[in-house]
Amino acid sequence: MVATLVAVMVVGCSDRASKAWEPTMTNPAEKTVKVGKPMFVEDMADDDVIVSVNGVKFTKKDFDQKMARLTWSLHNDPRMRMAQKQSIYMNYGRTLIPMFVANQVIICESRRLGCATREEILANVDRTIKRVAKANNVPVDRIAQQLPGGLDALRRLAEDEVWHSNYVTNHIKPEKTYDDTIVKAVIDSVAAENKVISESNAVLRARLERIRSEALKPDADFEHLPGTGPGDGDPPCDDVGYWGTFTEFSIEDAYVEPLFKARLAVGEVSHVIEDELGYAIVKVLKEERSDGQLALALARVHIPKHDLVQLANPLGLKQELEETEFRRCIDKRVEELKKTAVITYPHGTNFWKKSKR
Repeated sequence: MVATLVAVMVVGCSDRASKAWEPTMTNPAEKTVKVGKPMFVEDMADDDVIVSVNGVKFTKKDFDQKMARLTWSLHNDPRMRMAQKQSIYMNYGRTLIPMFVANQVIICESRRLGCATREEILANVDRTIKRVAKANNVPVDRIAQQLPGGLDALRRLAEDEVWHSNYVTNHIKPEKTYDDTIVKAVIDSVAAENKVISESNAVLRARLERIRSEALKPDADFEHLPGTGPGDGDPPCDDVGYWGTFTEFSIEDAYVEPLFKARLAVGEVSHVIEDELGYAIVKVLKEERSDGQLALALARVHIPKHDLVQLANPLGLKQELEETEFRRCIDKRVEELKKTAVITYPHGTNFWKKSKR
């Protein structure tokens, strides 16, 4: 999903500038970069190089622009919930640097072999402009003004897209094939695995129901309820105790919304609530008004559940297996190309400060 978003958002346009622009048809000559002191990404200046692949530099400014373009694209998508957008943003930031390295080793090899023509690249610029304008519901003549990075982002994306795509299409082939017998075996295996997972999740829910029974007792200490700690092979529940104070419209959360709809009173404990992440019971600790809105101070006990194995419909399963195999072969080729590439991290590979709670 993240890759799709990235592909449709990193553009800008200008008729005059596009006519003057010429694609880069050869590898950059630079092969080394001076190594500096270790530094976290957030502490770098715009021109600091995070990583260099065969002389192609990825700077802090490049990193910030890509994150800004993702924010812009997510802002223009009304279909996603805020929690989904936050998850995409965080995951994209953590994978952006290794993604750049993986893409660049392929792009550099594609340039070395001459896998793209000037005409192909120029044609892709036009397609990219139209695709991004349509995806973000923005007039073509306003993309350059609204998108972080503007026209330069368009040029880099359109050019790299062609080099990468042409190499992958013409030089990487799947090593495995899948017939109907294999597809049926996969379907049967996933069904059996999901049955076991569902049974395990039912046990987790039953455990939380028992904890809720303890929470309903007079003078129950919600932060130290029996059954929330480790015991009998069960891991401890996570997020036990005070959770936070929320207004009705301050958060989109499957655990919060039902409480406002049910109008639970102070001291009441919810029934077991389920969402895609797990199960929870929530207790209302305090009720107040904030700027005219109802605000609830909440405590909760949360148990994460096991994810079911997601399987495409049988008609699309064969295609999904083939695509997975193709991605595996691409990853394998990336690792092979890394062995001969000049990959330099001028400030080390410890990119992020440890998060504090």
